Amino acid sequence: MFKIHHIEDHIIDIAQSLNDKNVVIFNTYISRLQSTIRNIEEAELNLENIICQQRQVANEWVEFIYLESVPFQDIEKELLQFCMLNFK
Repeated sequence: MFKIHHIEDHIIDIAQSLNDKNVVIFNTYISRLQSTIRNIEEAELNLENIICQQRQVANEWVEFIYLESVPFQDIEKELLQFCMLNFK
């Protein structure tokens, strides 16, 4: 009878140990998942900011071209200067 109880206790200890390890693994997984979600959210915000900046640039060009009614050569000159400044 003693050996059976000893074996049962040993099995319970092993099960508890495995459970503790699973909790640690699960918590690590959750932490990594939360970190990944934060990184994705930051990337989305960065992308939205880039899109907004590009829209602003496009709007400025539309305003420059249509509202100023400048000759094509002036537009070409401004475009080249813009490209040189922004795309070195």
